[in-house]
Amino acid sequence: MENPQVSFAKTLFMEWPSVKARNATSRNVLDELIRCLRGRIAVEEMYSKGLQKLSNPISSSSYSLNEAIVGFTSDIANKSVQHKELAENLQKDVKELAEN
Repeated sequence: MENPQVSFAKTLFMEWPSVKARNATSRNVLDELIRCLRGRIAVEEMYSKGLQKLSNPISSSSYSLNEAIVGFTSDIANKSVQHKELAENLQKDVKELAEN
């Protein structure tokens, strides 16, 4: 059910300074969110690259130790990929937020 007291002339046009101020405040909050998300993206990318460097194979003369090392470095490589994908997904979200 529509509120008969709400109209463009009375609600928006006559209160334009208030509407404009609220819009500016909302935009500032959105800009701050985008800034924080971009920071998170940078952290995820750095973390991913660091993990990727750690995932380089380490050689050992012991078969069982070598198997453990392979499992360990494989896990690190997988985590690196996951964090890289997270950074890419966050980047897409930020792009959508910034465009709206």
